[in-house]
Amino acid sequence: PRRLVLLDAGCGTGEAMGALAPFVQHVHGVDREQRMLDRAAARLAICDNVTLHLGNLDELPLGDQTVDHALCTLVLH
Repeated sequence: PRRLVLLDAGCGTGEAMGALAPFVQHVHGVDREQRMLDRAAARLAICDNVTLHLGNLDELPLGDQTVDHALCTLVLH
C-alpha cells in the first residue's frame, strides 16, 4: 500500500473505505451515527488498516495533520 493516510468524512457503512483500504497505509472513517459505524465495522472486519470514529464533521475526532487526503461523498445531500 502507498504511504497515504485517508479520512472518509461521513463514512456511513464503509463502502468507500473498503474499496480504498488496499491502496493506502491507513483509512480513518468518521460518522455521527453509531449504527452506521457498526455496519462499517462488520463490513471492514478483514481490513487491518481501518479505524472508525464516532463524531461530527465540524469537530473531527482526529489531531491536526493526521491525514493526507480527505473524502466526503453522499453526505451533504
